Amino acid sequence: MQFLDRDIKRVIKGMLNPRQARGMWRVFSVVRRPFRFLILYFFYKSRDLGPEDKQIEYKVKNNYQTIFVRSPHDYCTFFEIYCREDYKNGQNNVSGAFLDIGANIGIAARYFLEIGNARKVYCFEPNPENWKLFEVNTANYKQQIVFDRRAISLKSGKSKFALENSGRYGYLSNSESLENTITVETVEINVVLEDIILANNLISLLKIDVEGIEQQLVDSISKVNWNGIRMVAYEKEDQGVVFKFNTEGN
Repeated sequence: MQFLDRDIKRVIKGMLNPRQARGMWRVFSVVRRPFRFLILYFFYKSRDLGPEDKQIEYKVKNNYQTIFVRSPHDYCTFFEIYCREDYKNGQNNVSGAFLDIGANIGIAARYFLEIGNARKVYCFEPNPENWKLFEVNTANYKQQIVFDRRAISLKSGKSKFALENSGRYGYLSNSESLENTITVETVEINVVLEDIILANNLISLLKIDVEGIEQQLVDSISKVNWNGIRMVAYEKEDQGVVFKFNTEGN
């Protein structure tokens, strides 16, 4: 059974998930217009946003902040990060340098700086459709953010990058059957890790959300670089965000 853009059974199933339900309750304490937010989050996935809905006002330490968005899919990203708190486990007693691979429009970077204890966030985002909003959303944090337009990959060079309308689900692919692609510069993950660890001694949190090769990237981290990382948070199929902790010191 459909209502607007969503299958009602799927919506109800999501509401019964404890983490999802907790996130929904948090919407009312975090977001200025909670009912409008939930309507857009649940039912308007394939529709264009009106001008008044292209910004989300939310509360941080009793003050309202604004994040600018492009599509209802950005509401999903905001919900997962600020309301469902997918990265909360990575915030406890952690400070220092964070690395955000798949920075999108800057929502996670903002969260790490506003809610967490990040001193500096290194952000990699190869999708040019996200660059403008990233710059707008992080304009007040220029001294704490290092932005790189390359894609993190398993090897350095060039690769095709598949685009889609929302800007949320783009991914690296060399498939010849894809129509909407661009060529992006890639950099091997250990090259980036080595540079950031050298500059900061330690990466407190490495976040990876790249639509497909998260596990491969984690598995390819060298032992030397892994010793310079406190924890990794990455998307895993059918499990959402999972954490891998370095228990050998750090």
